[in-house]
Amino acid sequence: MQIQAGGDSENMRASQSRYRALVLCAALVTALLVPSTADAAGQENNPNCDKQVDRTIADFDEAFLERDMDRYISFFHENATLITPTGPVLMNPGEIRESREGLFARDDWTFSVTEIKKVLHACKTAQLVTDGVFEFPALGIRLDFVNTLTLVREHNEWKILMDQSTRKVT
Repeated sequence: MQIQAGGDSENMRASQSRYRALVLCAALVTALLVPSTADAAGQENNPNCDKQVDRTIADFDEAFLERDMDRYISFFHENATLITPTGPVLMNPGEIRESREGLFARDDWTFSVTEIKKVLHACKTAQLVTDGVFEFPALGIRLDFVNTLTLVREHNEWKILMDQSTRKVT
């Protein structure tokens, strides 16, 4: 009987060990897959994120229309990329500044955009897709395009990581 009791005791310990391992695994999976309350409250449910992105985009567009180079460049992330429908791929704010100098020196163009889609993710990234028109009225030039801005939020500030335009055939 002692052997039997000893066997039951060993089975009991083995069952308890398996149970503890299962509970530990469940806790680990839960911790990895479910965001903490602070993350959920601070990220997904932050009602200000949408407003912050809208304000950033409005200020960015205003700087572009006012041809305010320093302000315009300040919206770009240090690793930003700009892809225009008619030019090269520009890989940082310095290249972007250089490529925009001639355009910003001119006053004979207009620019407008209409939002098609905006997506925010966890108050960390945002994507804005717009229909746009760029015109040089005196020259009879009109460029219709679709633009996608990808923004990242770092240190409570939204920065443009990717600005890509694709020409539309009209």
